Amino acid sequence: MLDGFELISDLHKDVFGFRPSQAYYEWFNDLPHAKKQAEWDKLVEELDDQIEDQSVQDVKAELAWDARIEEMMNQFGIDRKTAIRWDIEATGDPEGFDMYGASWYCFTVGIPYSLEAEINQLFNR
Repeated sequence: MLDGFELISDLHKDVFGFRPSQAYYEWFNDLPHAKKQAEWDKLVEELDDQIEDQSVQDVKAELAWDARIEEMMNQFGIDRKTAIRWDIEATGDPEGFDMYGASWYCFTVGIPYSLEAEINQLFNR
């Protein structure tokens, strides 16, 4: 990697999931300052869009999960903890929760990790 390209490399990885190629570094290095800034701004904008999209997806996933838990509570007359425990068991691998806790469950059912503390607290973890 050419010297001084750590930031653009990190930004590129955040946006695309991988570090840029040597050819990209050379291309970027040869750009005039204004075009380097334009490339930087483009990558930052793309990253901002991805973060916003992820936030929307997280909200939708949390709402869908919460509706599923509420539906179980209403349908079976159970409390929230029991509904979540049943949902954990419905994953087919409740041992994963025993081993790794709520982060495993959040990953497995596709809900945001912001719910991890609530779930761990319910189960005294």
